[in-house]
Amino acid sequence: MLPLRFRQFLLLCLVIPLVRAAVVPRMAFEQLVSDSPRIVHGKVVAADVARSGQYLWTHYRIQVFDSLRGALPSEITVSEPGGTLDGVSMQVTGAVPFRLAEEVVLFLYQTPIGFWRIRGSAQGKFDVSGSASGKRVRAAMRSIETLPSVRAATGRSIDSIDGSTLTDFLNEIRREALK
Repeated sequence: MLPLRFRQFLLLCLVIPLVRAAVVPRMAFEQLVSDSPRIVHGKVVAADVARSGQYLWTHYRIQVFDSLRGALPSEITVSEPGGTLDGVSMQVTGAVPFRLAEEVVLFLYQTPIGFWRIRGSAQGKFDVSGSASGKRVRAAMRSIETLPSVRAATGRSIDSIDGSTLTDFLNEIRREALK
């Protein structure tokens, strides 16, 4: 008979490859804005992996260009579970990926341990691309599956604002944040 820990390890090795996406309740745009105490537009300038207890976290430093809700720091650190440290890797389904030098608009909340996280998993991250005169935002939620039947609020779908110009998107957030 194999030891219990080894059997658990084998089970995880079989199950983890089958999990391809996180499943989260779908959020309306209005809910995303109202449930996010911090909303920032910025650029990823660094990524550091650290251990917190038995878990690895990747901490992304975001240079803040504009704060649409909350204080206007020059930088904010956004943390996502997982990463690689000292030859040990940890992958977490639903963790939101970032790339260095990526320009983003982020809807954030603070965890009880003080980390800033993306609201609604990848629903709270929008990638910015294009030239200075024609920047557009794209929803980064392609890596997650949402459950429309568990939707907590009614309102506009995030898909309806996907592809907006950056200026229109930021103005729409400001209008909604004032309500």
